[in-house]
Amino acid sequence: MIFIKDSDDFSSKNKIFTYGQIIYLWIFLLITSLVIFFLFSSWSFFKMDAIIIWIFAIISLLYLSGKEKPHLETKEKIFFIVLGIGLVCLGILNIPLGFGHPPFSLGDFSIILSGLSVVYFSYFGYRLLTYPVLIPSVAVIGFQIYELLIDDFNWLSSLFIPIITYFTVFILQAMGIAVEIHGNLITFKSLNGELISLLITENCAGLWSLGTFTIATLIVLISFPFIINPKNIALIGIGYLGTFFSNILRVILIALVGYLFGTHSAVTFTHDYFGWMIFSCWLFFFWYFFLKITLKKTRS
Repeated sequence: MIFIKDSDDFSSKNKIFTYGQIIYLWIFLLITSLVIFFLFSSWSFFKMDAIIIWIFAIISLLYLSGKEKPHLETKEKIFFIVLGIGLVCLGILNIPLGFGHPPFSLGDFSIILSGLSVVYFSYFGYRLLTYPVLIPSVAVIGFQIYELLIDDFNWLSSLFIPIITYFTVFILQAMGIAVEIHGNLITFKSLNGELISLLITENCAGLWSLGTFTIATLIVLISFPFIINPKNIALIGIGYLGTFFSNILRVILIALVGYLFGTHSAVTFTHDYFGWMIFSCWLFFFWYFFLKITLKKTRS
């Protein structure tokens, strides 16, 4: 039997693991399983989203490992355990139900991991610890529902396309690149004389990035509820603006690679891999300084 310090559910005579050790053990298992699945699964944008969200969930668990929280009541514990088991079943049946797409992805695996995590922490009665590990499954399910209804969200993406196109053209022209624009189609010649055409579509609107930023925001606010105030909410608004402009920077980077190298393979590689590095750097940069500033003010 595993001991939880100050828990009414477990006897102090059976001390094996402390509160923090139980969390560290699960974090180790989470990271190990995510790394293994990441290495042996194919690349996708959604894969990077899932990793980023899990990183925030794990950081949240590390923070909470130093704090003891109220325990779940018996009825609450049963509810969360049933919820976790339901998530595991959903993760297994996700593709047959039509939410996921073959092959089995890190997103589908995240639903199972999230369900197992909820069962694990609910079993020990830790109410607050269930929230950070529950959010990755909510994010994956939300993104997959968005994929099913993507045609219904085209109106939202279309609002961003002219803005992204304008700033991209403006910055490229400011850098001395002769750019022609036809609606949302940008054309220019590379240094080696090849004609480069970039079409700004709904996939370039940055809704995925904004969605990921929103999930990260939820995890942070759940982990640090005491930082919620008008000034910090305004700072989070700046974070959303930065996320939007990081997407514009991603489009500009793709254009610059086309201008400098003039090859389709280089542009495709940048689009698929390096673009997400810009957003990831912004995300961790913003939340690092946000928490450094807000937590410092709270302590002082």
